[in-house]
Amino acid sequence: IFAMRYGQTRGDLLPSGLQDLPTIPPLDMDTYVFTDHWNEVRTMIGTLAQDFNFTWCGFQHGWPKGHTSCLRADAELEINYAPPSWAPDVFPMTRCLVQAPRDVPPQNGSQHEIEIKEDPPPTTTTSPRLQVRPSRDRIELPCPRDPRSLMRHIWKGRNANLLDCLALPSSLRTGDIADISKADLAWMMDRSIALQKAGFANMMEYFKECRNHPHEEYARKLYADRQAMLLEEVANPI
Repeated sequence: IFAMRYGQTRGDLLPSGLQDLPTIPPLDMDTYVFTDHWNEVRTMIGTLAQDFNFTWCGFQHGWPKGHTSCLRADAELEINYAPPSWAPDVFPMTRCLVQAPRDVPPQNGSQHEIEIKEDPPPTTTTSPRLQVRPSRDRIELPCPRDPRSLMRHIWKGRNANLLDCLALPSSLRTGDIADISKADLAWMMDRSIALQKAGFANMMEYFKECRNHPHEEYARKLYADRQAMLLEEVANPI
């Protein structure tokens, strides 16, 4: 979700001052594996764990079947068995950009920027421009064909409204909608456009489908306006 919203492990500071953050520590990453040999995969993960600086890998009583976890420092890698019925939604079709936020310096300080045409609102504390770091400072992961359908599987039993406006922040634990401004929405839409232009998965289409949100009409208007802008750029390239 953070990769598609921001191209990062967490959000930047938005114009309103809100920062969309995961619940940390630990910072975790969930992976889903299709396999006919889950027990063998889990054993192999445990064997290789120390080579990747994990201090512990395993399964604890009470965890869901088909789940294992690896820990290191303040980070957690969760590996989950994906049943065959998920395949139509999960089969990778795009790339997700995963990198540290811009306030965490890259290894050697080098980066390049992918610009978007519009300037951010005057109150914006950070720019929606996408700064893609060198390959050693980022990872590109396969993203599912239908992210929202995948999250419907993963979030089964949680608040149903988590999927109503996937593009915009809400609490995973309570389902409460974040108190964001229209300037925040414009910032997030422009970040999605930057991700799209760079060839990465993004939340642009989910603005169009936003519902049960105080800013749902504005989200759909943003989508229509930005879509028209992109079509104009294609029809009349500079």
